[in-house]
Amino acid sequence: MTRSIGRRAITAVVGAVAFLATFGLSFGASQAVADEVVPPAASPTEVEVPYLGSTTIEPAAGWRISDCGPPEQASPLVTACDAEHIVLTAEAYDPEAGAILLPVPQTNGGTSMVFRYVVRLAPPETPVAHDIRFGYPVAAGSTVMIPISALDIECAVCKEGGRLDVVGVEPAGAGTAGATSTHLVFRPSASYAGLAGVGLRFADDFGTWSPEATVEIPVYRPEGVLVAMNVFVAADGESQTIDLNELAFDVGGAEISLLGCGAPIHGSVVCRPDGIAEFRSRGAAVDQFDFHVASSEGEQASGSVTVVGDGAELPVSGPVPATTIDADDDDGDDAGVVSAIVPRVPVESDSTERVGVFAPLIRTLDRAGVQ
Repeated sequence: MTRSIGRRAITAVVGAVAFLATFGLSFGASQAVADEVVPPAASPTEVEVPYLGSTTIEPAAGWRISDCGPPEQASPLVTACDAEHIVLTAEAYDPEAGAILLPVPQTNGGTSMVFRYVVRLAPPETPVAHDIRFGYPVAAGSTVMIPISALDIECAVCKEGGRLDVVGVEPAGAGTAGATSTHLVFRPSASYAGLAGVGLRFADDFGTWSPEATVEIPVYRPEGVLVAMNVFVAADGESQTIDLNELAFDVGGAEISLLGCGAPIHGSVVCRPDGIAEFRSRGAAVDQFDFHVASSEGEQASGSVTVVGDGAELPVSGPVPATTIDADDDDGDDAGVVSAIVPRVPVESDSTERVGVFAPLIRTLDRAGVQ
């Protein structure tokens, strides 16, 4: 990911002369570099180095970098420097790293100045939890466990899994919600019917939270009891067959049919009408998919299969929390539940951004259509 700062024909000499006249500065015949001169029209320039990427500082037309020593000594982010440009590269990200003042001596042949840039590391892309509607009705008074694979979460930096946090249920009487390391858990009230909204958010490995999103879940009042299980199975090579017929039952003995399966995050699955799922792994330590069944009496239920690879540590038993809402720690590092599922990585977008002393003027000229 590389961003470069283009050049434009800007009369930099005029601005520099005006600056000198205003402040009464003068240079002798030697044209010595003024100590840390920052023109008021370009007060410390903000430069962001993209996450694990590079950005380039280039002097305005007619100017050149006269000394690479000061910027190279000021920061290890400087990976290349010559008269025409400076390349800044971020090989890691530290959310607690402060700004770096980067002095860049420049000259136009008649005037020399030291322009100072304030350099910061840009954070990775913020996680996104999309608003979704769960496509299958849930029986009032039951418990539905929606796998993270079905929540439509994108995270650029979640190699450690990230964190899933439930922030509320609307309307309040619709039920309770919580999270495990693999699922969003919703318990609709036995007396409720209608559309329920479960609010959630997701944090990346650096603790950056996504904006809140809502999972809308339709709730109906059942007349029978249909159960679909949420199971953990050990990965068996690159592909394996899972009989979903064994993971659902109707208390009244009604016939059960498979409605469909959701997509895994990393691998793939094909679910046949006879209830057999063919899962193919793509090397993820933990992957999962959801499935949905209906009975001949009209009841519906949803279950899930979480496929655990060799060496993956995953709790497969224990109580399901009633809620993970913690009003005293909404933004803390301990909010939510550590996810055992690595969400989908968003597709990178290619963007170009100009930075530099004259960047504000360049953007103004761009908007005005000046070439």
